[in-house]
Amino acid sequence: MEYIRTKNLDTKTEKKISEYCKQKSAIQFLKLIGSWDVEIELETNTEDVLYALITEIRSEFSGIIRDYDVLKIMKHYKYNFYPFEE
Repeated sequence: MEYIRTKNLDTKTEKKISEYCKQKSAIQFLKLIGSWDVEIELETNTEDVLYALITEIRSEFSGIIRDYDVLKIMKHYKYNFYPFEE
């Protein structure tokens, strides 16, 4: 996941970033309230591909992105609320 803090995010620019991310294999694009303005969830096979995508996004929208942070999720856990099903 990549969290982005922007300079001036208007509706037109938000749509442009969203469409660009869809083309770049983003599986989720969220507009946030709080410290970060946008969350982009990317799913890749390697870290090299992940950082190449992040570099592309930062390069394409360098005039808009003020700051960013990356959160890598390496494994998903699933909790079974009904372990005694028949």
